Amino acid sequence: DLPYIVRVAIGLNKRMFITPGKIVSEWFDNIPENKPFLYGKGYRLLNKFTNTEYRDYSKELYPFISPQYAKRGFIGSVNSASFMYDYANFGIPGLVISGFLLALLFYILEQIYFKENEIKVSLNFFHVFMLSSGALTTALFSGGWGFINLFFILFYKQIKSTDE
Repeated sequence: DLPYIVRVAIGLNKRMFITPGKIVSEWFDNIPENKPFLYGKGYRLLNKFTNTEYRDYSKELYPFISPQYAKRGFIGSVNSASFMYDYANFGIPGLVISGFLLALLFYILEQIYFKENEIKVSLNFFHVFMLSSGALTTALFSGGWGFINLFFILFYKQIKSTDE
């Protein structure tokens, strides 16, 4: 029997590095084989403008990815890396667009934080890391990432004046 701290370390390693990759591969295995591309229906905000029904593949794919639990009547979701939501909507072009948007976001963050590397890392690391398990829009809007960066922009001069 392994010591508790070793079991915790093994469990965290699996949850942080193995599981996200496994779930991404499951999404690739099931889209478009078992579920078709959504062509925009997987974006809640877009659906409000196009008057179409929103489809949540993180819930719809659960029975395919965890059939042993679905057969027992469990209902769940399988969140995946941010780029998988774009793949689910538009296939390979969605991956390209997602990569471009992430690169643009990282470029903007670099411009915002100038040479403030410690602050940049401390305010953004968690959210960048969480992109392996959730949608970019969720991180920016309901996850607080957008507010953190907005507040940094608004209060940067005050932060710098207290450092001096």
